Amino acid sequence: MLDLADQSSIAALVAATGEAERVAIAAGIYTSAPALETTREQIDSVMAINLFGVFFTAQGYSREMISRRSGSIVAIGSISGRFPRMGQVAYEGAKAGMRQALRILALETVPLGVRINVVSPGPTETEMMHKLMADHPELKNLAAGNLDSFRPAVPDAHVGRPEQVAAAAAFLLSPDSAHIAFHDLYIDGGETLGI
Repeated sequence: MLDLADQSSIAALVAATGEAERVAIAAGIYTSAPALETTREQIDSVMAINLFGVFFTAQGYSREMISRRSGSIVAIGSISGRFPRMGQVAYEGAKAGMRQALRILALETVPLGVRINVVSPGPTETEMMHKLMADHPELKNLAAGNLDSFRPAVPDAHVGRPEQVAAAAAFLLSPDSAHIAFHDLYIDGGETLGI
């Protein structure tokens, strides 16, 4: 089993599958607490996977792809990486850091034949979304928004589906997106208003 918090586990994965031309990194954990109550342990555990694990996985595959001067990587981020949410300092800090770290890696590797992009979903019908709902019981309807928690409504009036996120990642991994690099594609029904 892969443990993204363990660099030796990442190294073993890359060694076993380094010939991959297209790599999607869909990994993340979630915890919530008010910012004034968030602990170092909470931040460390989320950063270990959502930032460091994702970055070092992308770095490992980038090294392999550079040797062939060909390859594409997409990581699953979150609109939370740019759009603040109450109670999500660890998760959002990690996603924001991941986004920026991958953009720097992309900047350095795109001249060497490697494209790196991020897909950032908004509210999506996943297990993690249900956990968020449990942690934030005032969010009865994510698509409708909630002024008390500073969450805007989703303009297309529904949460996303995992297959919509997967389709965006597949496009960014494909040759059809050959001229797209270090892009962050929002899959959010317009919630962030394109900001």
